[in-house]
Amino acid sequence: MEGFQLSVRAVIKQAERGALQGILGPVSRLIQADAAYALAIETALGNAAQNLICEREEDAKKGIRYLSETKGGRATFLPLTSVKANVMTDVPEDEAGFVGLASDLVTCDKKYEGIAKNLLGRTIVAEDMDYAVAMARRHNYKFRIVTLDGQVINAGGSLTGGSTVKGAGLLSRRADIERLKKEAVEEMKKLETAKEQYRVLQQEASEVEAQLVGARGELTTAQEDKIRLEGEVRRLQEQADQNRRAAKEAADEIVTLNERAVACQAEMDAAAAEVERLTAEQAQIEAKLAELTGGRQQLAQQREQLSEQIAEQKLAVLGFEKEIEGLETAIAELRARQDDTVGHETILNQQIADLQKANADIEARIAELEAQAHGLRAQAAASTDEIARLAAQRAEGEARQTQLRLESREKTDERERMGQEVVRLEEKTAGIKRE
Repeated sequence: MEGFQLSVRAVIKQAERGALQGILGPVSRLIQADAAYALAIETALGNAAQNLICEREEDAKKGIRYLSETKGGRATFLPLTSVKANVMTDVPEDEAGFVGLASDLVTCDKKYEGIAKNLLGRTIVAEDMDYAVAMARRHNYKFRIVTLDGQVINAGGSLTGGSTVKGAGLLSRRADIERLKKEAVEEMKKLETAKEQYRVLQQEASEVEAQLVGARGELTTAQEDKIRLEGEVRRLQEQADQNRRAAKEAADEIVTLNERAVACQAEMDAAAAEVERLTAEQAQIEAKLAELTGGRQQLAQQREQLSEQIAEQKLAVLGFEKEIEGLETAIAELRARQDDTVGHETILNQQIADLQKANADIEARIAELEAQAHGLRAQAAASTDEIARLAAQRAEGEARQTQLRLESREKTDERERMGQEVVRLEEKTAGIKRE
């Protein structure tokens, strides 16, 4: 058998080189069978699996001549022009265990159908040995039967069988090769699909990484904004506390000045009463002076003393009036300052509330960004919009702070101008009173 295979290989090699024209190849290469039938077909073919199919008898003669000249052994040639189909007509299709006619269980090119039917057209394939024996008995051992596991009942009644190496035959190997090729194609498809998925996943991973870097930058910016706003809130709260303390001090000072104004008013009223009394007394003295002729010098002295006392009381009244005016001006200024402080405190409280709200928004945004780090893909656009909103809000806050500073500076300048005007008016009033 091995020598037979060697001769077949030698002829095939010469045919491949072009030295032997018309040699098409061995039966085992040109006929295929499914894996389920491969062992049965190999058994049915036997050594015929190594027979060489050729185009014509002349091609067979050339092959035989080559083997003779080279002492290459022996081989059987199957010319397409001389080998004809030989198929049994009374096929027991209805028998139990019948699988099929062996020639019907193979596939090949149409040009090789005659060869396949010549070699396998009179062999039945059965499921197992029991079915094969029963079938052979019923038909008086007229035809050859091969089981799927490679056991044989020959025409005439002889049995051939035993153990076989699964997959050792050429057709089994060819079926395995075809199966492996199909599996390889499927695996290559899977590999290409996996490669494409890997490429897509790599691209997605790169996009996610870029989004993650962006989200980390946004998170850092948001945290910095949060720290800055927290510092601004603390500063405004401290300023509000200072304003509240200043307002309380101004209120206390107003109370004190009001008390001092009341006291001055009382003293001024007493001085005015004294002036009236002294004026009346002066008038009485003037009357007495007119009536009396004696004691004129003494009365003149008393009149002079009264005039001096009246002048002193009038000066005291003027002093009290000026002090009261000063107190009233100070009270008005303190009240204005208090109102300004209260208004400024309201503005600061509103700013603090706005900044606290902004801080709360930023804290919420930070929480959102931290959560976004775990699921990045869908949140990148929203993060950009949110950062833009925060930047706009920050710019708006800074513009608002700048505006408030300008307004505060304008109020301070106005207050200084009003103070200067008050001083000028006080001086003018004092001058008028002196006149």
